[in-house]
Order: sequence, then C-alpha cells, then structure tokens
Amino acid sequence: MAKSKKKTDVVDSTNLPILELLSLKAPIFQSLLHPELPIIITGFGTGHIVCHRYDPAKLQSHLDRRRRIDTATTGKDAKKGVCPWIRLDIDLETGDLKFVDIEEQHQQKQTGKDEDLGVKTLWKTKRHKGSVRAMCFDSKGDNIFSVGSDNVLKKANTMTGKVVKKVNLSSLFNSEEKKNDKFTKLCASQTHPFILIGDESGNIHVINSENLALSNSIRSIHFGDSINDIFHFDKRSAYKFISLGQTTLAYFDVRDKDAKPNVAGNEDGKILISDDQEDEVLCGCFVDPEVADTLLCGMGEGIVTVWKPNKNDLEDQMSRIKISKDESIDCIVPTLQDDNCVWCGCSNGNIYKVNAKLGKVVEIRNHSELDEVSFVDLDFEYRVVSGGLENIKIWELSSDDVEENASVESDSDEPLSHSDEDLSDDTSSDDETTLVGLSKEELLDELDKDLKEDHQEEKESNSKSVKKRKIMKENNKKKDLYEHGIKKFDDL
Repeated sequence: MAKSKKKTDVVDSTNLPILELLSLKAPIFQSLLHPELPIIITGFGTGHIVCHRYDPAKLQSHLDRRRRIDTATTGKDAKKGVCPWIRLDIDLETGDLKFVDIEEQHQQKQTGKDEDLGVKTLWKTKRHKGSVRAMCFDSKGDNIFSVGSDNVLKKANTMTGKVVKKVNLSSLFNSEEKKNDKFTKLCASQTHPFILIGDESGNIHVINSENLALSNSIRSIHFGDSINDIFHFDKRSAYKFISLGQTTLAYFDVRDKDAKPNVAGNEDGKILISDDQEDEVLCGCFVDPEVADTLLCGMGEGIVTVWKPNKNDLEDQMSRIKISKDESIDCIVPTLQDDNCVWCGCSNGNIYKVNAKLGKVVEIRNHSELDEVSFVDLDFEYRVVSGGLENIKIWELSSDDVEENASVESDSDEPLSHSDEDLSDDTSSDDETTLVGLSKEELLDELDKDLKEDHQEEKESNSKSVKKRKIMKENNKKKDLYEHGIKKFDDL
C-alpha cells in the first residue's frame, strides 16, 4: 500500500514551455540566464555566442491563447500535432530567429507582416575558435565571461556583447602531457572580484575578474581527474568553494597557496576530500544557498546524494534519492522557492523536481524524447530552463510560482549588434529581428478579450520580490564586509 502511494505522489507536470529555441545546424554547448533581466545567452559548438531577450508576458499570452483554441476547436476542427508554444530556430549566420512550425510560417506569409511575439536577438558573435566550453556572469550580471576550446578567456559586456578584456590561458598547461587539456567550468564569486576556472587535469585557477590576471592555482584537487562542477560555499566564508570531480567532492579555500588534499600520508592537507563515492559525481548545488545546510549532488548512476556539511563536514553523503536507474543526473539547480526542492536534468531527456526533505521526486517534465538534458537554470522570475545539444526550453511558471513572483516589464529596444574584436570575417545582419504574430481570426479576437482581462488582473496584483534578487542584495552587503579580504591575493 505504501509503495503504491509513493508512486502516485510523482506528478507528470501539465506545465508547458513558453518558448523553445532550437539549433538545427550547430550543437548547443552552454546556456546562461540573467539573474535580473529576461535575457538568455547561448554558446555553441562552433564558437558562436548569441544573446536573446524575451518577453514572458507575450509568450505566456500566446501559449494561453493556443490552449483555449485547442479547447474550443474539438472534433473535426481540431488540429493535431500543432505545438502550442513558440518554436524558433537560431540562424548563426545572420542572428535571425525563424519559425520551425510550418503553420506559423504559413501565417507569416498570409499576413504579409511581422509581429513582435516577444523574442529578439540583441547580439551574436563568433567568440571563440572551436567550441564554447564554459560561461558565467559576474555578480551583478553586467559582464559575461566565456572560455573556449582555444583556451582563451574573454570578458564581455552583457548588453552589447563587446569584449572588454581577454587573455590566453594556454600557459597554465605547462607540461607536455597536459598541453591538449581544456577548461571545463567557470564560477564567479558573488562578493569579490575573482572567478574560478577548472580544467580537465583537476586544477582550479583563481582569476582576477577585473584584469583577468592569475592570482592562485590549486592543483590536482581530484587526483588529476577533470573538474565537473564548482560552486560557492559563502555561508562558511567568502573564499570557500566546493568542487566535484570523478568520484569525490572537495572543499577548499581559494587563498591557500600550494594546498594539498588531506589524504592518507598527508593528513595536514588543506583541501578536504570526501570519501570515494564509487560513482561519478557530476553536479551539485545547495537546496537553499542562503542557509547552505543541505547539499545535493547528481551522480552517474541516476541518483542524487544528500550531504549535510554541518554534520560531518562533507566527509561523506548522508542519504540518497533514486531518480532514474541506469541514467545520469547531469545538471542540478535549486528552485529558490522555499520548498526544499531542486530541479535535476537527466540523460533520459526529463527534468525532475526533487524534494530534499521528503527524499523523493515530486514532479517530472519531459524536455526531449531523443536528447539529454545537459543544463538547467532559472530565469529572473524562477522559470526553470532546460537545455540539450539541440534545443532550449523556457518553461511557464506553475500556479504557485505565479503567486510568488512580481511581474517585471521587459524593454526590447536594444538593437542587434555584432561584438567581437576578432570578427572581421563574421557576416551577419544589423537589422532588428522581427517575429511573426498570429492570424486575426474571429475566434482569436474573442479569446484576446479574456486574455487581456486576465493579464490586467495579474498586473494589478501585489506579490513578493524574486529571491534571486534577494540573494544578490545580500551578496552586495557581504561584499562591503569583505572588501579588504581580496587584498590577500597577490597582484589584486
């Protein structure tokens, strides 16, 4: 009886995406969501980076309209196989967004004009030679850092894409056997002007985020295995970070020079290494970054391990949560909804909402039938965003989420620009991207009246501020408290 009840607790979500961005010609390697604006930045296997701005209200309105049409047109009039959300293909040559669905393309030709559907390209560029390996924002979201398979780290303005600083980091791989190694992860401090960059040899390098100068290197953290993930542990200290690699978790201070793992024969080592988990540790996050009392890690065998730093100082996992057998949990992000939950991206194409307190999956959404989910993130209003090699989906808020979040008006007046100093061969259009609207049928006119009334009621309602902003404000306060601490780094 108990087993049957546990199964019914898992909900196949009725929530749908409001937007799907596809790349039919080049694989998607990275994607980032701005912490305070409706902006998504995507990195590709070709070295391109594209920045889009979207209007959640317009996209949600389109989805709601299609839902009502599907409800109203039943039987013979029902259109099978019509996708209710906007699906757009990213053209890396021009920066344009093109409809994927044939019906949408047909309506565009019939109307003879483009209507703004709430998505536009702000800028696109061929940023790196080879693929984009990792990206991250600075603490305020003003700048974006990216590193490619060319081992060049670049800092660019988020709104324009213009590169303001770059440095070649190939010299960090100084030995002959490591010369072909690449970087795997970027992580920015939320309180201090430095970023961490991990590589395939298990090293993490501390870089000044202002001038991109090297400050410190912590080597062979995971005994030479690749760095799978890095995240901040600022509840303990502004300089404490956690890294994941192969089958271990490591906890260290970025100020320590020549730090070594505390293993047998070197018990005085300053890098605290967990017990061998006998399964690859792929990703991790705190359930609530402000409290930082529970850490979840996605594993290679389809489970999520639960860690309690206050109980055993991250020496070993405390428990585990089964997600999907014989699959891998490749990415994870907290919901930031005070619900003890995280979103997990799985190699089977699903994203799972996992309740850490209850120790079980409470919701499932299907990202793709064919593609793995290689990254998940939250946008500025908590919408979960899932992505794989072929597409990115921005999901609508659930009814509970809508009550929690404040509506934020988006401004889409920025022009399409091209933005890299090494892009003389990059050809693309400088015109603004204009998208196609829906056909003006009598049924839609009637439905529009209801949607406008619903949108007006939602706009007039008062709601709580977004927790992501709260975290950023707290980090700004911490920055003032720790302002002197970064001076301990050489050359900063």
